[in-house]
Formats: sequence, structure tokens, C-alpha cells
Amino acid sequence: MTQPPKAEAIAAATGIPWTNWCALLDGEDGPSLAHDRIAALACNHILAHGVGTPAATNPEWWGQSVAVAYEQQIGRRIPGQSSTGDFHVGASKTYAGDLDAALEAWRGLVGDRGSFGGVPVEGEPRISSTEKWRYWRIDLADGSRVSVDIGWKADGKSTIGINHTRLDSAESIGHWRGVWRGILAGLS
Repeated sequence: MTQPPKAEAIAAATGIPWTNWCALLDGEDGPSLAHDRIAALACNHILAHGVGTPAATNPEWWGQSVAVAYEQQIGRRIPGQSSTGDFHVGASKTYAGDLDAALEAWRGLVGDRGSFGGVPVEGEPRISSTEKWRYWRIDLADGSRVSVDIGWKADGKSTIGINHTRLDSAESIGHWRGVWRGILAGLS
């Protein structure tokens, strides 16, 4: 089988070669396990054996990454496909400003658009915030959803991450990645 796209990044972050991850999960009957069980096994392994690795600072996230890559390895899903079978794409950009400034810059950029990528919007954008995050969300007429998640970075910067979910095919990923990268390029 072809190695999943994130296998090298996982090996670097966890200190565990990808072939060892596969052997470990195969030994736990990984192909018969649900996604959440694979992720929990990977997380527990990172907690037990990954001390001092980058993955040890966020073992749950890396456990999810291992589970996704393993499911790609065994043919359960293809890159860009969620555990429910739909597809998603993301794009991000660093913004030189705090969370509120980044949200306002995003809102100023997209304004009151009636469509994205040729697909009409449904309803009004929903905006919410927490102490550490700002969110802008909208539904599209094709049934897909867009979430813009704005998080804090060091040195007074923010990251603006777009997560577009419920896409109907792997072929649509390239189209939407281009749409979102093009929009993000307009941020200054």
C-alpha cells in the first residue's frame, strides 16, 4: 500500500517510524476497530512512549492524526475524507494582528458575499468567540459548511484557518483549496 501523506510528519512528531505505528495498530486488530478506538490507542501510546516529543504536548491531536493516516494506510478512507465518508479541505494564513483584528479583517474581506466558489450561501454568517478563539461560520447551498477559526499565535499574530466540510467528492477538494487560498491571499 501507499504510505499516507502525513506519515513522515507523524513519525517526526512522535519519534515512532510509520512502519512501527502500523505494526502496533495491526497487532491491536486495528482494521476492525472504530476510528475513535484507533485514536485512543495512538494517544495512549504517545503518552506512554512519546515523552519529550512534539506529539507529547498535544497527544490527543496526534492520536487523531495517527488514526486518520492508519485508516488511509488500510484503505478505509482516502486523503481528504472524513470518518463519516464526506470530504473536507482546509487552508490557513498567519495574520499580523490579534484575534479581534483578524476577525474584522476576515469580515471586511468577505463582506456580505452571496456566494463562495460559485455556490450560494444559505443564511447569515454566525460569529462566536471564546477567550482563545474567534469563529465565523456559514452554510452553503450545496450542503457544505465553512468554519473560519481564528486562533492566537506568538508575537501578536493570529492564524486564520478555514475548514470546509461536507464536500461531496475528493475531486472537489482541489477546487475549494484554490478558492480558499485565493480569498486568504487578499488578507493584508
